[in-house]
Amino acid sequence: SAMFGCFRRIKQVTDSPEGPEMVLYPEMLKDIKSELAIAQMEICEIKDEWANHSKRALSSSLWLEQIKSQISIRSHRRDEASLFIIFKNIKHPDEKALRKEKLKAACEAAGMDNADETTIKELLCKLNVESEDALSFEEFKSLIAEPSELESVMKTIPFHQVFADAVPRKAGSSPMKVFAELTPIEIDMMVQASVESLKDHLIEQSSKLKRVQHRLEQDAEKFKAGNSKFSCFTMSSGQIDDFHEGLGSRIGPPDLNFVKSMALEHCSKAGCRDPFTAGNYVITTCPYKEWKITVDFEIELAIVKHGRQLKKISELVQSEVATQAKLSTCEVIAVVLYTGPMFVVYNAILRRFPEDLYSRFHDGGNLYATTIHVLVSAVQKISRVMRLQEGLKLYRGLGGTMELPQHFFKGDKFGCRGFAEWGFMSTTSNRDVALQYSGVKEGRPRAMVLVMSVGAVDRGACIRDFSQFPAEVEYLYLPVSYVAPSEPAYYEITDHGLVHMIPVRVNSNLKALTTEQMLERKKQMHVSSFEYLLDDLRFKLAAAADGDDAQARWANDLVDSAGKEKAGRVKATVQDLVENILGQCRLVLDTHGALPSEGFVEILAFRARTREMMDAVSFARAKFDYWMSNAAEKIESVIKYSPRMCHRLWIANLERRVLAAAGPEQKAEALALCRIKGLVESSVDECNEDGEAPLERAAAEGAGLRDLDMVASAR
Repeated sequence: SAMFGCFRRIKQVTDSPEGPEMVLYPEMLKDIKSELAIAQMEICEIKDEWANHSKRALSSSLWLEQIKSQISIRSHRRDEASLFIIFKNIKHPDEKALRKEKLKAACEAAGMDNADETTIKELLCKLNVESEDALSFEEFKSLIAEPSELESVMKTIPFHQVFADAVPRKAGSSPMKVFAELTPIEIDMMVQASVESLKDHLIEQSSKLKRVQHRLEQDAEKFKAGNSKFSCFTMSSGQIDDFHEGLGSRIGPPDLNFVKSMALEHCSKAGCRDPFTAGNYVITTCPYKEWKITVDFEIELAIVKHGRQLKKISELVQSEVATQAKLSTCEVIAVVLYTGPMFVVYNAILRRFPEDLYSRFHDGGNLYATTIHVLVSAVQKISRVMRLQEGLKLYRGLGGTMELPQHFFKGDKFGCRGFAEWGFMSTTSNRDVALQYSGVKEGRPRAMVLVMSVGAVDRGACIRDFSQFPAEVEYLYLPVSYVAPSEPAYYEITDHGLVHMIPVRVNSNLKALTTEQMLERKKQMHVSSFEYLLDDLRFKLAAAADGDDAQARWANDLVDSAGKEKAGRVKATVQDLVENILGQCRLVLDTHGALPSEGFVEILAFRARTREMMDAVSFARAKFDYWMSNAAEKIESVIKYSPRMCHRLWIANLERRVLAAAGPEQKAEALALCRIKGLVESSVDECNEDGEAPLERAAAEGAGLRDLDMVASAR
């Protein structure tokens, strides 16, 4: 290059009009020397650059070989045959299991990251084998299969999508068929074509991690040294047994007069006027105010900010979702209350945390049982009519200071891992919102997000249409639902740090009932009790009808005093009488079964149905006993009587027998009659909880003179 420059200048001079004689050769030689000196320096630089390049090439070659070797070693973790060879070579030849003291060497041989004692101990605990002296091959394989922290980060890179995009498309053939027919050379070309895209993803993830790594190290050091402004706590949760027990064991049963009971819980019972603060809305209020705002629409009591919107319950009951889900007024009230500040109270009661807030209501006997049960009913109904989006995932940020319980990671003796979430679990379909609630932005030490796949049965209810804060797309899960790990957890790199993403499966509680089922349950309890008593009556009447006394009594109806068969009458059997009695009793049962469920709610109404049931069974037996005890009544005549009429006639007969008897016999007859009438249970000497004898109790409760005489006769 230097020589060419000199020759070009010579040519310019010799080609000039002045001619060759004008060329100043000494100056030209000077320029040539200068150019050659520069060229020599450049050549030296090129030689140095080439030497450095050769060194780098050699270094890159060695680095590449090192990576290939590392890939080969670490691939053993995913190959069962290779793992078994490692397991077999490191364990003692005479033993079937791998002793713990040799576990570290086996983990390192399998290419496991951070195969230190602390990491291994945590994994053993997670696999529930920390108490064992040695590991079987299956246990060792499970240990090695646990993903490292780096693998968890890499999981967010869409390798599968990049390679799927690189598969050639051919007209008339499916991508699957094309991929199956690729040659090794074509696959190599496909991989080469994918490199740039993969490189971009890796550079992006590496750059993100580089930006947050320093902060992560600082936060970890602060937390380790106890200098962090955040302290962690383990979440309040139950276990698998609590899940099976359901909500009732946590807060008790509801009052089936729903609206009335909910009003009492919010406006009259303990804690209803005690202030509390909803932290995320920065609203201080009390249950009484929230009821008045929501139900009575006294909106002047409301603190309206953060996009809070208030609607009348009468309008929401007519909404499309409420109509499709068949929500009652009480259910709409419960959902709307929850979407405002009252969620703080309901979840504090369910989780029993914070303790000071929980104790206010617990000590006063106000656990909002009816409101919470009604809310559970509403959530179930809404979830059933919610349109399920394909591939919908829900997220829940855990705030950054909460530790998951040990039983989420460590299985019990039956291998169950997970926890029962005591409270209503709010989730969002917006991943970014969940990341905001993870605590990563504030630098909290346990930034976590639960990731839930939604199924046809176990899914949350979208309550946005009823929300006081409709900007929040909230999906609500039932309390005491079971949250179990579903896939290996992974890390997601954000601008503020790493977030631990934990895929889980949520099982909605199996014992949750709708309001209709609650009402129907009380009715069915009554009907089932009636059916049980009817079955018992059927058994006793059948046994009595087959007895010798009943057959002799029936024979008396068939013949006259001379022993001749009576003429001119229909011959009804004892079995006909039994069927008649059971049919009359069944008629009362059917009447009760046809009543609406609401007819069993009020205590007076339920008491009346119970009394009718007991009377029906008691009168039915009295009809048979009346026929047995009165030879003057023919079986056909008794069949025509109602059970109540027979009961009265039978009682009159018994009273006459008491009056006709004397001494111990009269006392025994009187006691039997008192027991039939319910004046005594077993003895005239018994006392009730107030220490009253049967005679005193009967007099105090206004019993008639005949009943008092009867009790006195039994003494």
